[in-house]
Amino acid sequence: MSLIKCPDCKKKKCVIKNGLRSTKKGNIQRYYCTDCKISFSDSGAPKTEYPENVILYTLELYNRGYPVSEAKRLTGKRYQYSPPRSTIYSWIQRYKPILTFLKLRKNYNIDPSTLITTQNFHHQQIYPFKYHHLKLNIHSKKRPELRRYINWTRRTMSEGQEERA
Repeated sequence: MSLIKCPDCKKKKCVIKNGLRSTKKGNIQRYYCTDCKISFSDSGAPKTEYPENVILYTLELYNRGYPVSEAKRLTGKRYQYSPPRSTIYSWIQRYKPILTFLKLRKNYNIDPSTLITTQNFHHQQIYPFKYHHLKLNIHSKKRPELRRYINWTRRTMSEGQEERA
C-alpha cells in the first residue's frame, strides 16, 4: 500500500508501485492507479529536464536581483547546464508563488552586489552574519529598533575583529 495519491482520482488505496523510469536526473519511481488505470510518477519537479539544484540556483540568482541573462551565465559557470532564457522565464512563472522578492524587484532598483552584506562573527567558531539591505530598509520603517540592532551588531563585530588583529 502506498502513501501516494493518484493525481486523477485522489485516492491512496488504489496506488501501487510500477517500476522505475531512468532519466537524466536519475531513477524515478513509477506508480499505477488500479482504479483509474493511469500510470504516473511522483517526481519533485515534473516535466523538467534540468536537475532541481540547477533550477533553484538560477531562481536564487534572479531573486537576488540578477537579470535573467546574468543568472543564465552564472548558472552555466557553476553547473554544466546553461538553461535558455525562455526556460528561466517559464520557471519564474511556475514558481511565482514562492518567489517573494518579485514584487520588490519591480518597485526598486536593485544592485545584486550590494544587496546582501555578510560579515564573519568570531564567537568560538566563525559565524557568517548576513542581512538584506532592501528588506532591512522596508521593515525598519515600522520597526526602527531592527535597524539599530543590525547597526549595533555590525559595530560590535567590527570592534571585536579589530581587537584580534
